[in-house]
Amino acid sequence: MNIPKTSPESPGHLADATRADKFPETFTQVPIAFIRSELFSVAKTGKKRDSVARQDDDATKVIAFERGSLGIDIQCQGPHLNQEHLLAWQSTIYLGRLINGLSGERFVVPAAEILRQMGRDYRDQDQRDSLWDLLSDLQGTRVFLTSHRSRYVGYLLNSVQKDEVTKMLSIRLNPDLAKLLDNETLDNDIMRMASLGRNLLAMWLHNYFASWSSYRNVSVQELHGLCGTNLDLRRFRYRVKEAGAKLEACKRSYITKFRVGDDDVVYVEKKPTKVKLLKPETLPGVERSNAQTDAARKAAAARAVVNM
Repeated sequence: MNIPKTSPESPGHLADATRADKFPETFTQVPIAFIRSELFSVAKTGKKRDSVARQDDDATKVIAFERGSLGIDIQCQGPHLNQEHLLAWQSTIYLGRLINGLSGERFVVPAAEILRQMGRDYRDQDQRDSLWDLLSDLQGTRVFLTSHRSRYVGYLLNSVQKDEVTKMLSIRLNPDLAKLLDNETLDNDIMRMASLGRNLLAMWLHNYFASWSSYRNVSVQELHGLCGTNLDLRRFRYRVKEAGAKLEACKRSYITKFRVGDDDVVYVEKKPTKVKLLKPETLPGVERSNAQTDAARKAAAARAVVNM
């Protein structure tokens, strides 16, 4: 099956779709478990996970997650992921939603359109190369997520292929992803996150505080343990203050006040954000075994044949 031929220098017809009335702003659902954890770290590289992955391709890393009423445990296999990966993943999901790609069927998008959603220069070849690296890492990451009533085992992207001439991408998402995105989620503002540039800590804090419909105060030390930083606590504290100032000043900011008190607690005043939390009795049960999920993934990948 050939990837459709369109111009590699233009985002293409999806640019009009993303401005449609039913999607006035670029919000997409993100599991709260992915936001309140180190799955998508603030560290550009992760020495610990990278070294483990090189020694054993099947190594599984336990992800630090904020413990609470959700009762969630997360593990993953694969390369180190940071907030750039999360931005690329959210942008891909957003575009997949526009063209019915959440069902697990193959969908085709220009690489330029994903970069545009990420706030990047889609004409820059380095940015295109970086996007491919990000998507490859996402395809190589398998997540094991367990809560009180549900379980998700799957790759963040089932498959991704690229036509080097047209720069079109053929992508498959995990067919069980739609269930995950209808569970405990934040409606995250991709463009606001993208406006933070490459300040990975500001991006992580943006998502973390947005995931609380009503905010609770949290210590710098607790944030230090959750976000996957490589910095010591003293340097991290300084970076948190810098990131907070950036969050207050960013476009369409939902944070009206951010300060680190003398007690080393972060105090935030914020506008409402849309968070979906289900009661335990309404959470979906496990509908597929791990073996069935793997079989579906392999079958979908087998159908994703693209001529380059």
